Amino acid sequence: ILLSAVGLIVWFCLKSSRTNEEMHNRNKKCPYDEIGSISIMWKKCLCNESLYDISENIVNQYNELRPKLIFNGNLSKLEYEISSCEVPSLALHWLIEDGHKPDSDRNGTGMEHFALALCFFSWMNNGPYQWKNQTGWITTDPVCSWFGVGCDDNGYITDISLGNNMLSGTIPTQIALLTHLSSIDLQFNAITGPIPTELGQLKDLVRINVLRNQITGTISREICQLKILKHLDLAYNLLAGTIPSEIGNLTSMEFLDLEENDLTGSIPTSIGSCTLLKDLSIRQNELRGIMPSEIGLLSNVKVISCDANKLTGVIPSAVGKLQKLTHLNFANNFMIGSIPSEIGECTSLKILELSLNAFTGSIPSEVGSVEVLKELDLVSNKLTGSIPSHVGNCGNLTRFEIMGNNKMMGTVPSELGKLSNLEYFDFRDTGLEGGLPDEVCALQKSNMVTILSNNGIRCNV
Repeated sequence: ILLSAVGLIVWFCLKSSRTNEEMHNRNKKCPYDEIGSISIMWKKCLCNESLYDISENIVNQYNELRPKLIFNGNLSKLEYEISSCEVPSLALHWLIEDGHKPDSDRNGTGMEHFALALCFFSWMNNGPYQWKNQTGWITTDPVCSWFGVGCDDNGYITDISLGNNMLSGTIPTQIALLTHLSSIDLQFNAITGPIPTELGQLKDLVRINVLRNQITGTISREICQLKILKHLDLAYNLLAGTIPSEIGNLTSMEFLDLEENDLTGSIPTSIGSCTLLKDLSIRQNELRGIMPSEIGLLSNVKVISCDANKLTGVIPSAVGKLQKLTHLNFANNFMIGSIPSEIGECTSLKILELSLNAFTGSIPSEVGSVEVLKELDLVSNKLTGSIPSHVGNCGNLTRFEIMGNNKMMGTVPSELGKLSNLEYFDFRDTGLEGGLPDEVCALQKSNMVTILSNNGIRCNV
């Protein structure tokens, strides 16, 4: 009897303690109580309160919506517990608070609103007002008026533009519920995790920009199924793996930037199928192998940047077919062979950067046919021969660098004196000899040209 009495007293004390704690939680001041623009459920979660007193009406609506969202949203039941502070549960509670009714969602916009709420709670890791601008988000304002959200005439979400807005967290897989999305711009944020393969389901996507985040994982084959995608910017992230051969399926692509990731493997030959491509940047990765000759099929390309990789082999002569090419950069690789004479057929070329390789042979005289050339950088190769006089025909040339090619010979041609726009000429550590021609010296005096030369090669005072 004594033990029973003691047990009853202990039970009563614990119950009283829990009751007092619960009452304390109910009565204590939450710092977010005064914020009227955020979800009630989110306030409770932010204040670490137990999720008590959920009305019967909310419970009924919650239970009515949940099966539909579990099926369409590809989420587990556990993520939809009514008392959970997980992202899906918060999004669902907001959808109910916003007045969404399952039987009124005939055009599917409620599902899109749910997906947008998922994005918000996924990208708001540090509480309210983390973003620079979150005007309208998770309020009763029309979704299409929220900052960075664009819609079509039917109210479907077509655009998410939240670049440089202090987002963090991951991209939820349920973003695929935004079936009318044509553009997503999340550049300059702190988003982590992989790019969901489910993005490949959004057949209307034209633009994906996640430049300068902390995206990990690989470039998925699913993304390469987006037939009308024109702009793909994944630069300055932490992507690994190879460039999938399926990249060639992106036949509408005009802009592809994979710069500064940790990509390995070779450049797939299928890149030649992206014939509308105008800008290709794969610089500062760990790519190996040769530059495929299929690069010559990119008849619309203007910029090719492949520097700072581990590419080998030669420059394909097929580059001569690239009549619109303005910028070609193979610097800082392990490429060999001669500079192809076909480079002279790239009549729109303004910048040619081939430094820090192992190119041999002489500078092709055909370079002189590229009259619009502004920068020619051949530093630190194994070039031989002399500077061709035809370089003097490049009247727009501002920079000419051949430093570190110590097997070159001959003298500086007087024709370089015709380069009236020249600002910088560096031929240190070459085998050139003799004095500087008067024509070049005159150029130096009139245009304040910086000339860095071998010892003893200078203009007469």
